[in-house]
Amino acid sequence: MRKSLFLIFLSIAILFSSCDENKKKEEAPSLVSDNGVMAEAEYDIDSLGAPESLIERFSYAYGNLLAESLENASQDVDASYFVRGFLDYYGTPFFTEDELDAIFLEYQNRMLEEAAIAYERESEENLREAEEFLKTNGMRSGVVTTGSGLEYEVVRAVSDDTPSPDEDDSVLIDYTMTLLSGQVVDSSYDRRASAEIKVSDLIEGAKEGLMLMQEGERFRFWIHPDMGYGESGASVIGPNELLIFEVELVDILK
Repeated sequence: MRKSLFLIFLSIAILFSSCDENKKKEEAPSLVSDNGVMAEAEYDIDSLGAPESLIERFSYAYGNLLAESLENASQDVDASYFVRGFLDYYGTPFFTEDELDAIFLEYQNRMLEEAAIAYERESEENLREAEEFLKTNGMRSGVVTTGSGLEYEVVRAVSDDTPSPDEDDSVLIDYTMTLLSGQVVDSSYDRRASAEIKVSDLIEGAKEGLMLMQEGERFRFWIHPDMGYGESGASVIGPNELLIFEVELVDILK
């Protein structure tokens, strides 16, 4: 709810930002002294009581929301300089606009570098865990490993000579896809509807697996990251994550 309100307030702020800048500053004279310098003595924040008027309560709530948003975004912010920067907008800032832009760019580049390092670390760890698991899992009774490295077991077989799909076929399947952690990332059961999918559109591991099945069978596959979403990951699937794909081939749609 608060995040939704934040978006509303942000939209309002953007709307009013199109107004004349000089007018905006004139409408907030209480933030500056007569000579245009920030009047620090007027802002004894620690002595403030609970806000009473709507503007006071809104101002307090909005400041609190901004702080929460920064915290949720994992931004390292010095609270004192954050407040000083806000007040200096109406007075004499330490930096010019060009210098402020350069600061934002420098900080953004640092965040991107840190994110790239963390992503690479996660990718390497996920790959190590996936390969260690597959090495052990492949030795279990009932688990078959194909030439590509795909591991699977038959959960339910059929005795009839029913057909298997080709890569160009579309199929109707029920399935659950989970991560090694047990987190479900996709499930037709949750949607309460079988999924109609073209075999050729699937990731390599699922594609190969489906073509091993006959109508009515249920298999469980363990898909190496190289046959899944690889280093890129997808949505809630991290880089180099092993996928566990349990699927029932309901029908082959020609």
